[in-house]
Amino acid sequence: MVKRIIVVVVIVALLLFATVGLILPKSFKISRTVNIQANQMRVIRCINTLDRWESWWPWNRNETGHRLQIHAPANIGANMSWGGRPAPGRLVLTQTSIFAVEYDVHFNANTRPDKGSFTIRASEQGTELTWRVDGHFESPVIGGYLALLADAMHGGMIEWGLNNIKDLAEADKSEINLYYEDELGHEIEEKVD
Repeated sequence: MVKRIIVVVVIVALLLFATVGLILPKSFKISRTVNIQANQMRVIRCINTLDRWESWWPWNRNETGHRLQIHAPANIGANMSWGGRPAPGRLVLTQTSIFAVEYDVHFNANTRPDKGSFTIRASEQGTELTWRVDGHFESPVIGGYLALLADAMHGGMIEWGLNNIKDLAEADKSEINLYYEDELGHEIEEKVD
C-alpha cells in the first residue's frame, strides 16, 4: 500500500513538474550596468572589436573548455566561436557604433540566436556601460525553469565581465585621436584624455 502511494505521489509530482514547465515562459532578460571612470572612447575600444574580448570575456575564466576562436576581429559580421561546456556556440557582431554594440549568440542547442547588447552613455563618473542579454531556451519542459534561473546563473558572470572592461578602460592611457568634420565641413582632430 505504501509503495503504491509513493508511486502515485511521484507520478503526480512529475506530471505537475512537466505541466508547469510547459506553461512557464522560456524567454529571459539579463541586464547589468557599471560606471567607468574613463572616456567613452576608451570603453568602446574594449568592445567594438572582438580581438579585445578575450581579455575580458567572463567565460574564459572557467575551466569549461571555452577557447575563443576569433574569425574576423572587427566590424559588423565579425565573429568568434568556442567549444566546451555548457554549450559550444558562435557570436556575431550585428551593430557597432560609439554608443552601442549589438551581437547575436548562436548556441548549438538553439535554432534562434540570443541577442546581446552594450549601451554606452556619458555619466558624471565618466561612462555608464550596460550589458543586456535577451535569450530563449527551446527545451520544452525544462526551458521555462532555466529561463527563471538565467539571471542567477549568468548575472554574476556578466558583472564579472563588466568589471574586467572597467579595469581595462580605466588602465588605458594610450593616446586616442578623433577625426571628424564640424558643421562648416572643416576637418577636426581632437585628442581624448
